[in-house]
Amino acid sequence: AATRLTSTKKPATTMNATLPRSSSSYWTVRPARPQDQAMVQDLLYQSYSNLLANDYGPELLAEALPIICKANPELLSCGTWYVVEANTAARIPSTGNARDETTTMLVGCGGFTWQAPIPSTEPQHFQNDSVTTPHLRHFATHPKYARQGIARAIWNKCRHEICKGPPQNGHHHQKTNHLPTMEVYSTLTAVAFYASLGFETVQEVTLPLRGVTRNDDDSTECIMFPAMLMRREQGRGKKP
Repeated sequence: AATRLTSTKKPATTMNATLPRSSSSYWTVRPARPQDQAMVQDLLYQSYSNLLANDYGPELLAEALPIICKANPELLSCGTWYVVEANTAARIPSTGNARDETTTMLVGCGGFTWQAPIPSTEPQHFQNDSVTTPHLRHFATHPKYARQGIARAIWNKCRHEICKGPPQNGHHHQKTNHLPTMEVYSTLTAVAFYASLGFETVQEVTLPLRGVTRNDDDSTECIMFPAMLMRREQGRGKKP
């Protein structure tokens, strides 16, 4: 189900569109769909190419962006990874008087899965493989809509769903007010954001990104992408 959130922030302006004022503006947080693929990839590129530049070198980003900006089909269909839609009002020129037209665009994405995105090679990450540890996945915000609460709105949606517990036989456990232990592989850029949600740094990690093709012999190899494993321990409170 989609969650509608009214914005109380100052409108953000793009080249051709303006987020409407709080009296009429809203964000809709909804589960992603496979047909969102193209818009998600555009959002990821707009976000990562701008916001990661302060923490990663240009050569690394040039190789990493084509990989990390791909929409993951698993996430698009899992039901617990979300996109944020915003109504935008654009001034459309015409032969007569200009007219206002409202369109919808994706301004944020992110969510969680009940399993780690990559197999753990560190025993301390998971002391018991039978225990389900929710992982936050692939958060991004359009740079022109940053710091308006979009990523936190997705986090609130994740919290609500995680409190239900992992589904078994199509049903959730009884809902509680306590969150389990959660983890995230954060970019270096997003560490402060996850820390604001109650996550603490566990250790620096290097994530293998597959799919880099070298021009000399067309071979495919991994590049190593610096990141941070962060964890939010169970019992840290009902709210971040």
